[in-house]
Amino acid sequence: MKTASFINMCYYLLALISGAAVTTQVGINGKLLVNIGGPILTSFISFLVGTIVLAIAYILAVYYGLEPIPTFNAMLSLTILVS
Repeated sequence: MKTASFINMCYYLLALISGAAVTTQVGINGKLLVNIGGPILTSFISFLVGTIVLAIAYILAVYYGLEPIPTFNAMLSLTILVS
């Protein structure tokens, strides 16, 4: 019973963090739009920063053994599925 209650608490915490992250992202995008002046460049910068952060997180996860390095065949099969 303790495990189910801990998992439920984790879900509530995840929801709280997600809500805070969305609110923060809206504020950052708004300030970026005011400073840059154009929505397309603002979106580009936002996605670029997000991509860089995700790449760093993935590299760290691979380095610490939390995520496996995909094989070439796995990446090739993914590109075939997309096209």
